[in-house]
Amino acid sequence: MKAPTPILDRKLSSISNIRHAFFTRQGGLSQGLFSSLNMGYSSGDDPLVVRNNREIAAKTLGVNFEALVFCHQVHSAKCLGVTEQWSWNGANNPSADAMVTKAKGIVIGVFVADCAPILFADPVSEVVGVAHAGWKGAMTGVCEATIENMEANGALRERMLMVVGPCINQRSYEVGDGFEKTFLQQDACNEQFFVRNAQTNKLHFDLPGYIKHLGTKAGIRDVSIIDEDTYSDKDRFFSARRALHMGESGYGRMMAAIGII
Repeated sequence: MKAPTPILDRKLSSISNIRHAFFTRQGGLSQGLFSSLNMGYSSGDDPLVVRNNREIAAKTLGVNFEALVFCHQVHSAKCLGVTEQWSWNGANNPSADAMVTKAKGIVIGVFVADCAPILFADPVSEVVGVAHAGWKGAMTGVCEATIENMEANGALRERMLMVVGPCINQRSYEVGDGFEKTFLQQDACNEQFFVRNAQTNKLHFDLPGYIKHLGTKAGIRDVSIIDEDTYSDKDRFFSARRALHMGESGYGRMMAAIGII
């Protein structure tokens, strides 16, 4: 088994007391559809293997398994403040799609398979955040909720770093016309995140671009995107949409995580 090779953001990596990672699907113990670093208990994979994969991730981050904290993700705009570690059993974790902490030694994480993982940090106030953002969570305010929670913990928007991790990119994200109308009703300028494919006449949505726009609109000066498409790169990423299109019975989840050490 090869060791995981997570994707790291250059600016976050330069901050000595912050650990972070956008994990790929590589470097774990799962087999078949879940090969190999599947982090999702709800995927249908062997729970013991999933736990072992999470232990591998913790080791890669340089922390104990007990330092990892997750929420039960429900595609919401809810953000939780985290002050201590809680149960590793996903069914018992509180429901939310974002977390913020300033507690040293805790690493907060989210699971994704096409949705965008987002990491936040204010290195001066030592506050970090993480969010899971599909189109629904992004549209209903999960980014803004995370930023506001960080502010409540002493962070400043002008100092924050916000990094949108690997997710489904526009070239792979075909949507219906009604989908666009929902976004245009929110804000007419959202038209910029849709393009029509000349061959298929189908609309395609720019999820990472939309999320970056939300961060900038909220006053974050430093917002970046890791330009990796989870749908098109089967060797490195799990993808819920790709699994659906290929008629597969399941798919794994990747983890993104950040913490103050």
